Amino acid sequence: MGDIMKLFKAKNIKNKGISILAALSIFFSSLSFLYINANAVETIPLSEAKSLIENYYLNPVSDEVLNSSSIEDMVKELNDPYSSYFTKEEYQEFVNAIDNKFCGIGVQILTDGVGIKITNVIKGSPAEEIGLKAGDIITKVNNINLSGLAVEQAITYIKGEEGTNAHLTVIRDGSSFEIDAIRREISLPTVVGEVLGNNVGYIEVSSFGENTPYEFKNALDQLEEADVKSYIVDLRYNPGGYVQAALDIGGYFVGNNPLMIMENSAGYKAAYKGYNHDNIIEKPIIFLINEYSASASEILSAALKDYKKAFFIGKTTYGKGVAQNMFPLSDGSFLKITTNEFLSPYGNTINHVGISPDLPVDEENVDFLDLAYLLSSGMSSKDEIETSNNKAGYVKLELNNKSFYIDLKEARKAGFLETYRYIIKNIDAKNLFLGQGERWVNFSYEDLKDEVNLIYPGSKILKSIDKDKKDKTFNITFNKAIDARSINNENVELINAANGERIDTNITVTDGNRVTLNLKDELKDSTYYLVISDKVKDSGGKKLNKETVVKITSR
Repeated sequence: MGDIMKLFKAKNIKNKGISILAALSIFFSSLSFLYINANAVETIPLSEAKSLIENYYLNPVSDEVLNSSSIEDMVKELNDPYSSYFTKEEYQEFVNAIDNKFCGIGVQILTDGVGIKITNVIKGSPAEEIGLKAGDIITKVNNINLSGLAVEQAITYIKGEEGTNAHLTVIRDGSSFEIDAIRREISLPTVVGEVLGNNVGYIEVSSFGENTPYEFKNALDQLEEADVKSYIVDLRYNPGGYVQAALDIGGYFVGNNPLMIMENSAGYKAAYKGYNHDNIIEKPIIFLINEYSASASEILSAALKDYKKAFFIGKTTYGKGVAQNMFPLSDGSFLKITTNEFLSPYGNTINHVGISPDLPVDEENVDFLDLAYLLSSGMSSKDEIETSNNKAGYVKLELNNKSFYIDLKEARKAGFLETYRYIIKNIDAKNLFLGQGERWVNFSYEDLKDEVNLIYPGSKILKSIDKDKKDKTFNITFNKAIDARSINNENVELINAANGERIDTNITVTDGNRVTLNLKDELKDSTYYLVISDKVKDSGGKKLNKETVVKITSR
């Protein structure tokens, strides 16, 4: 998606160019005069397009291109993937895509064998009003069979003009029924914010639309009110949008400092600053990027990279460092052409280069968000951790002159253990530190050799045992009578070492000092950790000296 600029500079404008850059309305108001004086032999829209391309296109254009017999051919001959010619209807669809708007019934779908399955019903949509639910399968729309169609095909039958009827055949719980939904415009937010665990604020920006700055402010205000201590900003799959939206949002990170530099074909450069806001985020920030983060996403990312305001995780971005202007033509159609190249505040090239991450990772190997969350999991307590006499339970990473703190309680949870294991295996050991008492100690060879030491550092590690996977009983004998009230599924856990999943058990205490775990299901051919918390107490109220871990291999 192209960056749509309300900023431009003509090739023949010299000293006055900077002030005109922000004055789209001035240019539009003069278009009618420009059109009236166009060559009468050519159609008016064709003459308009020729004049616009000749005067505003970023690169030199040959007479052969300018003398094309149609606007479509002229744009095609530019051989520019970001320049386009739109009918009035196509223009509106393009703008709606940036703003996350579409006309339909308000469902998100996946393909299913007999039709398309609804995965989410948008709040306040026609689909919600007629009672459609997630899990429903739409088999027909206006008697058109959806069986075997790809999502891209099926969605064209669900979407349609506002006010038109979609007659649906739906299967729910094995029964079929028919129902009507009246299509209307649906607006999805381009910004979603939520509080993750450990006071980590998460903001996903899916596009830089017209309302994105307003939505971003609302999300930021809510997260600040929740007193988050760090931020994860997700720009993955964000194809760009309006430059103004990037400048507005950028102001929350860099203030009223240059966010980008624009350069036209004549070599004139102008710096554009982030918008002024009452608050600037000064908390730790991680940005998530990938190869589909483009345009306005790269403007924002490049600026934060220059100013060292954020840490970047993911893959190098798309590398679209050129901006387009959208020009209306007299017949209601629109011409979008590349008019400027944009650079980072420090003048670094973005086009065909992209923004490289500080921590390159591949989503086939690890989930970016899980990784960012783990690196942020201890940030809310970083000052307390650094000044504490007991740093046990935390791992510190030094990456690109930034410190990150992993809360091992979070790392051990289901869904995060694999990510933690990825970190340990892929980060240079000299940058990894275990908390021991009041010190940080570099990971040793022995630590890295046996990962149980990485997951449960400081714990008492007993001798590993093998177990028949069909045996669903575990017996634990203590050397003293224990307080049965301290024995529960939080203090005595059996954990799948591969993914951190907790295994369902029934726990009983017998003979005063014996604990029995009865499994609900047989174990798999895998490795497990039996973890006994130091919160377990003896009958006199004294806690276990150390958390104790036994590695179990089932076959």
